[in-house]
Amino acid sequence: MSVEELTAALKERILISDGALGTLIQSLKLKEEDFRGGLSLSSETPLKGNADILSLTRPELLCGLHLDYLRAGADIIRTCTFNAQRISQARYGTASLCAQMNEAAASAACRAAELYRAETVSRRPIFIAGAVGPSSESLSLLRHCGGGENAEAAFDRFAEAYLEQILALCRSGVDLIFMQTFFDALNAKAAIYALKKAEKLLNAEIPFVLSVSVDRFGNTLGGQDAEAFWASTAYARPLAFGLNCSLGAELMRPHIKKLSETVGCRISCQPNAGLPDENGLYNESPDSLADIMRKLAEEGCLNIAGSCCGTGPGHTAALKKALEGIAPRRLKNCAGSEPVWASGLKALNLRRERGGFIAVGERCSLYGSAEFASRIQEGRYEEAARLAELQVKAGAEMLDLNLDDPEAGPGGHWDAFLQAFSRNAAAAEVPLVLDSSDWRALEGGLKRLAGRCLASSLSLRDGEEAFKEKVSAAVMLGGLPVIMCADEAGPALTFERKKAVIDRVLPILTAELKLKRSDFVLDLAVCGAGGGGRSCADFERGLLYVKAAYPEVLTLGGVSNASFAFRKSPFIRNCFNAFFLRRAVRAGLDIAIVRVGAAVKYEDIPADLIKALEDFWQDESDINFSAILRAAGNLPEADVSRTSASRDGERRLIPVLDRLGDAVVCGCGEYLEADIREALAAGIQPEAVVIEGFQAGIRRIGDLFAEGRAFLPQVLKGAEIAEKGCAFAEKLSGRSGAGAENRVLLASVKGDVHDLGKNMAAAVLRCSGFSILDLGVSAEPEKIVRYGSRPDIAAIGLSAAMFGSLEKVLETASALKAAGIEKPLLIGGSAVSFNYVALKIAPVYGKRAVYVKDASQAAEALRELLFKA
Repeated sequence: MSVEELTAALKERILISDGALGTLIQSLKLKEEDFRGGLSLSSETPLKGNADILSLTRPELLCGLHLDYLRAGADIIRTCTFNAQRISQARYGTASLCAQMNEAAASAACRAAELYRAETVSRRPIFIAGAVGPSSESLSLLRHCGGGENAEAAFDRFAEAYLEQILALCRSGVDLIFMQTFFDALNAKAAIYALKKAEKLLNAEIPFVLSVSVDRFGNTLGGQDAEAFWASTAYARPLAFGLNCSLGAELMRPHIKKLSETVGCRISCQPNAGLPDENGLYNESPDSLADIMRKLAEEGCLNIAGSCCGTGPGHTAALKKALEGIAPRRLKNCAGSEPVWASGLKALNLRRERGGFIAVGERCSLYGSAEFASRIQEGRYEEAARLAELQVKAGAEMLDLNLDDPEAGPGGHWDAFLQAFSRNAAAAEVPLVLDSSDWRALEGGLKRLAGRCLASSLSLRDGEEAFKEKVSAAVMLGGLPVIMCADEAGPALTFERKKAVIDRVLPILTAELKLKRSDFVLDLAVCGAGGGGRSCADFERGLLYVKAAYPEVLTLGGVSNASFAFRKSPFIRNCFNAFFLRRAVRAGLDIAIVRVGAAVKYEDIPADLIKALEDFWQDESDINFSAILRAAGNLPEADVSRTSASRDGERRLIPVLDRLGDAVVCGCGEYLEADIREALAAGIQPEAVVIEGFQAGIRRIGDLFAEGRAFLPQVLKGAEIAEKGCAFAEKLSGRSGAGAENRVLLASVKGDVHDLGKNMAAAVLRCSGFSILDLGVSAEPEKIVRYGSRPDIAAIGLSAAMFGSLEKVLETASALKAAGIEKPLLIGGSAVSFNYVALKIAPVYGKRAVYVKDASQAAEALRELLFKA
């Protein structure tokens, strides 16, 4: 089917997508030979559970499942390729077969469509969607969980894996790509980057759906909410955007309704059959799910409706019947006022509806803040991120980030700072303006951040070809290009030069690069006032010209650049900035790089000084410059900043153990060593430092995580600070670290591809004095038994984040018991419940098997089992 046929069908009705394939495959109780078939593989790793390889070994089985969904009324069937890319297949030793898997899976789905058409007189169009999953790793969290790979290299590795998969699917006849269950926007951006490269290689448009998995609070694993995920990926203009997996229809409904108010494309919704019970079973009936989906459709929220885990053809048939005749969601007409999205953990529409401007904090620059620069150059990145947080709290809606340091070497400070920044939730809530004269730094930054950033400063300085190449790359990587008003002759400082550059660059962006006017921002090059010309007035004229000739284009300017001549008088400089900002915003400035929290507002400027500023605005002569100084001569210099000494004095009013716990919760280790020294000097024992300080902090941030008020990067950051603090306390007290008697074996059970929770538990346990032996993901029961029987292992921790892996938890516990192992057994993960451990595991393993709700409780549970038995 063509793209035109697909869009025509979406205008006509709500399209029904199929349900889960994995649930049906699991119900068949297939054996190892079904998955291995006649394949000749050097790897001896068991393949059972690798559903994607069935396209090569049991294609007729997959064809039959697709046919069942078509008979139930599905308009869209998705290929069995959720994990058919090299990153996920590497654990089975089958990465080299990925292209073949995708080709064979697409063929099985196409064959089902042919059989359906042959057996029915229905002429309704059938669309084959190539399913692309997020992989088993999170790009945003790789470094936080101990991954040593450079973030930029990791992005490229993911993009290459997705590209191989998407090319194989498209060359094999799929009609669209269905990116589903994505939980990290950076993974999604890598997949979109690959899709855009595939479009160029195939010289064809590839429509795609992007579907996200969120928790009950509407947040993804890394802390973005669904709206921010949309803002991070809206640049790619997906055919549809929506949610699937993790939630049942009732819990998903409010999040879909909220998205429907924000998202500018079609909406897709594919809930699970409710939430699983303690045995991992989904029990929501087809009619119940369809009834909730019908309500969403009647509220005008749906364009594509399907189902996910725990569902089958019965759910698809019920959906088909329930949604028959209900009109699809109508797309909003945003002509002339299309939202321009940027994002951090939260979404930000850069197009203000009621005037005003977007305030960009200027003090995350090596050239804009000596305090920030010193922390960066000394490698104190957590403290630098804390300064970014303070700007956000002062009112910055975005942050201007410049880390250009010629002495820093290749890569500079970008990777280390962005890692620290992304774990500071208060700072990372806002989008960044990546500002660098080095294109490689901008490109690397775009590959490191899940949110949508502005990429500044791209210009014609190096000629048109280089300009077009960099702008195209920035757009493909999800950045919003900021076009500097400059060309081969340098910055455009006069109005005439600004107009000439603008009129030259706009056709390149729109006619040649096919960008909409909402796909970029113009920086009209603010230069320092006081040089005897009319730089401020010319900047104002440039803004007025852009808004008259190209009203949809957003504008940006660095306000403090203009006031540099007044840097020796902070009060005059603040007054000038307030005056400049008022005139610029009225002329059409949309985004202003400013010093947030400035003490002076326009209304506070004395009338005599305003008159002097107005004269200077029209003529930046020495006479008018002197008039400003005279008008301000009798006014007091305002200094509202607090000294670092006064801030430290306030901090010390808090008890020292509480301060250590606060350091974990806030993720700020600036005073960590000083506070530990103070605690030990006051006679507080190292055990109290760990338990009443760091472990208390871990428990608090764990509670916040469970309540949806803290996110995974914060938990990991807090655990790292606690681990560092515990090691320092042991060093000062002269005590040795964790001994062999405190070693814990951790593993994600066979079939489980997520190890984020396990890595969290490892960090928490290390900070509590335990050493870790980590067996990684998808560990075979035999391997866990072999290592678990070692005498240096004091306890074993198992993680299961996927409901299909629960049977392996029971199998592993049974194998441990059969081997005579009776060590404490901690069991956790998002798929596990208290009832499951109590009713299924404890009767087999015994009382030493305990449920751990989240990683923050791991150390306390283990101490209870080991030392208080």
